[in-house]
Amino acid sequence: MKSSIIIFSVLIIINIESIAQSGYLFGGGAVQQYHKTNSAEVTVKQETSKTIFIDLEYIPKDFQDFSVGFEYLHSINNSEFKHSDLRLKIGNILFGKSRIQLPIFGLIGWSQYDDQSSSSLQKYSGISYGGKGGIRFYITNNLSLGGYYTYSIMEVLKIDDDNLDDSLGKITTTSFNAGILYHFN
Repeated sequence: MKSSIIIFSVLIIINIESIAQSGYLFGGGAVQQYHKTNSAEVTVKQETSKTIFIDLEYIPKDFQDFSVGFEYLHSINNSEFKHSDLRLKIGNILFGKSRIQLPIFGLIGWSQYDDQSSSSLQKYSGISYGGKGGIRFYITNNLSLGGYYTYSIMEVLKIDDDNLDDSLGKITTTSFNAGILYHFN
């Protein structure tokens, strides 16, 4: 009981400590993604992928609970399946001036899946949208570690290089991200 009170007190003190937060954050990390589709015409043979991401985020000086940024994700270590995303993210940072923060983002972007596991290459492209939330912990005033959960839906608008009139189906992706961010002004 006594150790629980000490740990809880330390967490409160860490969270209360204020940090200068406006400026840019740049970072990257690793992602484990899970893909599935809702259409017979759109097949994703690779249900999981290991992915890396690069993140650039801006936090305005006058409104430090708001954030806007870009992130790029690309699958690695798989010759039969490639997935990439370029996303715009806009969101809110709960406890934005604290060491422990809870960022929540809306996402919109362009996604592409290349499935080379069958005899014919299938390349799906389309608009993706979704949400991302997690926890960010500042180790120092400039260096933070983060863990996030992301859910996104891609509307398939292109197969190979052919544009479609309507969405042929959806590919949903859930992912767990872990990374490191550096904050600079």
